[in-house]
Amino acid sequence: MRKFISKIARSGFYIILFLCISAIGISGYVMYIARDTAKSVKESISIDDSIELPFPTQSETMYDFGEKIEVPDISPEAEEVKPSASETEKEKKQEPKPEQKKAEPATPTVSTAKKEAAVYTMAVNGAISSPFSGEELVKSKTMGDWRIHSGVDIKGDIGTDVRAVCDGTVKSVETDSMMGNVIKIEHADGLVSIYANLSDGITLKPNDTVKSGDVIAKIGQSALCECLEPPHLHLEVTKDEKHIDPLSLFPAGEE
Repeated sequence: MRKFISKIARSGFYIILFLCISAIGISGYVMYIARDTAKSVKESISIDDSIELPFPTQSETMYDFGEKIEVPDISPEAEEVKPSASETEKEKKQEPKPEQKKAEPATPTVSTAKKEAAVYTMAVNGAISSPFSGEELVKSKTMGDWRIHSGVDIKGDIGTDVRAVCDGTVKSVETDSMMGNVIKIEHADGLVSIYANLSDGITLKPNDTVKSGDVIAKIGQSALCECLEPPHLHLEVTKDEKHIDPLSLFPAGEE
């Protein structure tokens, strides 16, 4: 019995060994056949190297190990390239500067309007009893002292018309304690005429306008400082607030 079992065991070993050798041989044969088949297939098929493999576009989504990766938009329109500071300065230097127009000299304008000459009228037609003294002192018959006579005294009867010497505007109508009833009229060019020793009943008012030769009042005897003199008009004229000789307004021989 033992001999039979031992014989079977030895037979099984050889069988297994035979099977292993057969498996190795078959495997080698299969590999040889596969290698020849692959070689023949490669030779029978021509692969065009110019074929481009598909590649995901920028707008598609690629996956890497299961994680989603968004492809950023790198189109030229989306990416702005800011010029450097040096390039900006260079462009400014290259820009042509606007031409500056030379200022044309102003053309002098000449007024064609002629200024009307002032017309002067003698306030009263009469003789001069006391002339303009300027800076010289003269003796006052009434006051008995020496003083400057800043106007002219023109003889005339009481009630004689007194006329405006030139166009103007009445500045004031008042009664002075020494010169009596007084009218002041403003004229052009800084002239002011002053009429004193007038009678009562003056109708002019401040801001009234008068023309040369208009009757503005009458000769009276209201000036206390000249009451001992014969009836007359005391006339003064100032130019820019300085007294001048009233007769200088009239050409010689027109008094």
